[in-house]
Parts: sequence; C-alpha cells; structure tokens
Amino acid sequence: MIADRYSKRAILSWCTFALLTTSAWIGAAIVLGWIAYWMLVVASSIQAAAFAYGPARMALTADLVDKESLNNAIVLGRMSMESTRIAGPAAAGVLISVARFGAGAVLLAGAALCAVSIALTLRLPRPRSRTSGMTPSALSEGRRRSRHRARQGTLRLGPP
Repeated sequence: MIADRYSKRAILSWCTFALLTTSAWIGAAIVLGWIAYWMLVVASSIQAAAFAYGPARMALTADLVDKESLNNAIVLGRMSMESTRIAGPAAAGVLISVARFGAGAVLLAGAALCAVSIALTLRLPRPRSRTSGMTPSALSEGRRRSRHRARQGTLRLGPP
C-alpha cells in the first residue's frame, strides 16, 4: 500500500538510506570495538524492513521502460540482483581475509556503495503516472463500498 501511495523512487531511496545507515553503524561499531549482539539484531531488523520494499524496484522498472523493452529490463534487473548475491559475498570474503581491511571496512565500503546507489536513483527520470485514479478520496470510497457490501452479505471483486 505504501508503494502505491508514494513515489517509488523516494521509497527506494529511503530504503537504500536505511541500508546505508545500518551498514555504516555496524561497520563503525566493529572498527571501534563497540559491537554488541543487540546492534546486530536491530540492524538486521531494519535491513529486513528495507528489503521488504523490493517490489517497488520492479514497479519502478515498469514505469520507466516502454512496453516493448519491459521483458528485457526485468531480466536485466533480476540478473543484476542475482549476480550481486554471488559476487558480493565472494568479494567481501576476499576483503575480510586481508588483515588490514577487515569486516568493519567491508561494511563501510558497502555503505559508500549505498550512497552511490542513492545518488544514481535520484538521477532517474520521473516516471509517468499510471495511478491517475488512485486518489485518497477514491480509496476511501472503495473502502466505504466494501464495508457496505460486506454488511449486505455480498462482496464483489470487480467493477460495480
């Protein structure tokens, strides 16, 4: 519901900012020697909430790309996401094994990459709106009709 009401670009930027913040926070805590178990629990909860808005990325792709190129864009986006799941941990493992770099620096580097991602996301063109009829008044009218029909014992899933 949030992805339908707010700019997908803004949602992605804020979610990436949450990832940036948690990575920088945990990275700094490791480097300074302050890391505690509760910090990992809080950071992982924030990151899980940020990753929950991944579908907004796909919806933004559909808004930015024309219909003929949509399949290619979706495949390219999925390939990008899947390749980072393989290459990211491998690169982090190599960097952590270097004694001078360490886990804290890997997390701080991840935070820097999140900052680059936010900057690139904000440079995307504004997508054309596909939800012209989705106004708050239209949503409240839909809720009112659903409640009325539910009281009558019938609920239609479709146009009135």
